[in-house]
Amino acid sequence: MVLSPPVRCHCGGLIRSNVCTECGPKKTRSKVKREHHKLYDTQRWRRASKLFRAYNALCVMCEQAGRIKPASLVDHVMPHKGDVELFWDETNWQSLCWKCHGIKSQSE
Repeated sequence: MVLSPPVRCHCGGLIRSNVCTECGPKKTRSKVKREHHKLYDTQRWRRASKLFRAYNALCVMCEQAGRIKPASLVDHVMPHKGDVELFWDETNWQSLCWKCHGIKSQSE
């Protein structure tokens, strides 16, 4: 088994096998991401986002740039980070095309 070299934690401790010597176990980014994505994998979300796109059919970022492009998905203006109330707040939703969603996601 090949061991990776230890990495410094934000607290100054050393991280080995995903455990910091100072502040303890670390959640991996992919595990956190999976927890957030559980909300998207529901019938309720699929119905709500489809209905939202029916009423908001164009990409809002493309419209702001003077382009007309159909939306591909519903995006959260403010990332919800697992906050269920913010996840379901329709005032925090916007319709985006895949390209604009990728650009927005990279900047977050």
